[in-house]
Amino acid sequence: MKKLAVIVNRVYTTSIELKFPNDGRDHIQEIEERLANKVGMLWDLVYEKELEQMNITNESWEISEIHQTRTGALSPDAGPRN
Repeated sequence: MKKLAVIVNRVYTTSIELKFPNDGRDHIQEIEERLANKVGMLWDLVYEKELEQMNITNESWEISEIHQTRTGALSPDAGPRN
């Protein structure tokens, strides 16, 4: 049985709209920290919008065979001979 791997690369842009009160806080910094730390609710919104907005600008794929290899200790007679 052959195993094949298919890798799909897509380039797209997603935008979300966030509303904050005008209270003097640095909301950009808060968003930056939430994105960097993978805080759930914000990323959930991004994932939802990705599915709605996914206008793909570039698409490519690669198909390759997955080779099964065996690894382990080499026997003493597997090396070069003098």
